[in-house]
Amino acid sequence: MKNAYLAMPSPFAADHRLIFYWPVLAWPKHGTDQTTIGHELARAVGRILAMHPSSRGLIHSISYPRTELLMKCCTSPRLMAHGNDEGEFEDALSRLNATPGAVLASPRALEGVDLKGAASEFQIFIKLPFPSLGDPRVKKRKETARGWYDLMVAIAVIQGCGRSVRTASDVAPTYVLDVNWGWWYKANRHLFPDYFKQAVRPMPAPHILSER
Repeated sequence: MKNAYLAMPSPFAADHRLIFYWPVLAWPKHGTDQTTIGHELARAVGRILAMHPSSRGLIHSISYPRTELLMKCCTSPRLMAHGNDEGEFEDALSRLNATPGAVLASPRALEGVDLKGAASEFQIFIKLPFPSLGDPRVKKRKETARGWYDLMVAIAVIQGCGRSVRTASDVAPTYVLDVNWGWWYKANRHLFPDYFKQAVRPMPAPHILSER
């Protein structure tokens, strides 16, 4: 079966939606102790918060355990989170909108969230949104449908990067901290539209942590 598609450029300027790759978080393998990365996580997130001292922001924490780890290790009073309940998530979004300088850490804000204007002016991916291979359906789909797994990651990244740039006047950089981005993005650039690739940048040198 033949398919046709139409690719359109983004109406939003690339410098309004820059995606900075900052490879500082090497997450432990699934099933091992994730808390060992706590210090690096807190330090990296703290540095970005300092770069945006008065702006609201969104942290894509990818999972509830990683949200808990972030909230435990990063002591910034600006951070807020929510539990695994629809009402809690909606309440957290309301608190974000009502609190100047607040930053919401959420594993479920990759899509369906409209944070235009000052509602969110920067975003952080602490980890790439790989679907959990602990789910037997995900594992089976990955094994039987070539390319499906990486496509799901790419879609989630594209969706997540768009949560805070909703109009042509919005300006909100996204920071990707997972070291896996380097090899994974290189292998899967073909999954991303040109407008996305035009916005990807390495983190500017003055912001790189010196004590790695």
